[in-house]
Amino acid sequence: MRYFWSLISSDNGKLLIGRKPHLFAVFYSVDQTHTVERKFCISWLPDVGDYTLFGGPVKGRNWGLRETLLATPKDALPVTVWGPVEVSQRFFDRAWVLKNELDVNRYQYKVLDWTAKNCRNCTSVLAELDADRKFPVGTKSGRIAGRAMWAFYQKHYRTPEAVHAIEDYFEEFKEFKHWEKV
Repeated sequence: MRYFWSLISSDNGKLLIGRKPHLFAVFYSVDQTHTVERKFCISWLPDVGDYTLFGGPVKGRNWGLRETLLATPKDALPVTVWGPVEVSQRFFDRAWVLKNELDVNRYQYKVLDWTAKNCRNCTSVLAELDADRKFPVGTKSGRIAGRAMWAFYQKHYRTPEAVHAIEDYFEEFKEFKHWEKV
């Protein structure tokens, strides 16, 4: 079995009023015949409705890839994709555990999550992918956080560069046109 991940941000690398950066990831495993065994997305957002920078905690939900892409503004925020690269089984398994924790609503969603207990935002959720050492989020978000996170998790990569096109395994990207690959 081989394991892969891609990290995706939807923003232009700048904090814009009214534009909400988002960082999410897709994971998949393939067997020796390149058949996908399991694929999933970690995209932690409010369950429904809009949210504000200084708002209180709201119910969070792990969104699927299609609904995340459809919710991404098409007018101003390019989507950036890092990968996919092959990762260790340990990294993949940790992502699966984290996805399941999100699916049972273990946390609430809050943009400035360091101010509230049991709250996470999209970046702080992905900061927990390494069981040994948490990614230092600080005030990073969107593409800036994605670039730093991609470098931070390199110890888990089996291949240093993308091994194939993400749209080969995720039909959602074939119809989604406003993204760029790094």
